[in-house]
Amino acid sequence: MLLSARILKDCANVNSFEYADSAQFTKGDVVDVFFQLIDASLDLSSENFIPPGRRYMPAVGATVLVTVESIDDAIKIVRPAVQAFVNDGSIWKISFFASDNIQGTANLRLVLTEGTKVTKGLLKNAFRIISDRNC
Repeated sequence: MLLSARILKDCANVNSFEYADSAQFTKGDVVDVFFQLIDASLDLSSENFIPPGRRYMPAVGATVLVTVESIDDAIKIVRPAVQAFVNDGSIWKISFFASDNIQGTANLRLVLTEGTKVTKGLLKNAFRIISDRNC
């Protein structure tokens, strides 16, 4: 498996969301960003799958630790993601707080733990965090 994720927008429930290339918001905003775990080794774009990657349903009781990596190496956010809906283990969310001091383009690093199995993944340019509301 090649763990990755898709950013979701307008995520109301397991049947109501759209895929997004990235999550965009302003630094200091309090927002929840939803993402769907995928196996990027399956359903490839070269096989005409849009979007590529197959939804991944982790084992019951799995945890996801996320690191949001800023373009500034000294700034990162590390926190657990929360399973967004009890009836779909593939959809998770991360909350951003007003105190989060991160801006610019940021990657999403994932650590999925299913019992004793640990799988790591990366979604490049998952976030676009604007520094000023007037820009």
